[in-house]
Amino acid sequence: MKYKTILIATIIILFFVKISFATTLNIDASDLKIVAQEVSPEPVEPGQDVTLKIRLA
Repeated sequence: MKYKTILIATIIILFFVKISFATTLNIDASDLKIVAQEVSPEPVEPGQDVTLKIRLA
């Protein structure tokens, strides 16, 4: 009975370890790069409106 409990606990722990490593790998990540082309006003001040023009590469 004790060995059966240890075996089940070990299998459950290994399962969760496998899941934790699988979630850190993002296979669906795209290769999009965002390039800021223009920020106005320059310099930006807290509480003020900001216009940001970007280009996706």
